[in-house]
Amino acid sequence: MPTPAYVTVPNPATGDVVAAAHIDDLATNSSYFKDRVDNPPRARLTHSTTQSLTDGALTAVAFDGEATDSAALHDTSTNNSRITIPTGEGGWWLFTGIVEFAANATGQRKLQLRTDGAANFGGMAVDAAASGVTQLAISFM
Repeated sequence: MPTPAYVTVPNPATGDVVAAAHIDDLATNSSYFKDRVDNPPRARLTHSTTQSLTDGALTAVAFDGEATDSAALHDTSTNNSRITIPTGEGGWWLFTGIVEFAANATGQRKLQLRTDGAANFGGMAVDAAASGVTQLAISFM
């Protein structure tokens, strides 16, 4: 079902009669908000293979698959390291990620979430694991 459009409804003054069209607008808005609660825009991205990293450099993860993408937030071929929030869909968004690094006895493993590839708005770093893998998980709203 397509998302109904949100309609601006005038704020009547005390004693004004609310027109039938405005009642219809309120019903449209109710459908809009119900759809947002029942079917929020979301994407679950995947990376299917090992990605080479350069020591000491931040590397964007190339997400080459989508388990779901309900609102065209991601493109697997163009700028596949990005999620793009659609125009008019600003507000609170929850981002989570899990990355796994191969065993390596030296250095640190870092994970950052960035806006426009520049502003860091969440991240973490841990020492590398000499054996086994190093997993990093992050959530940010």
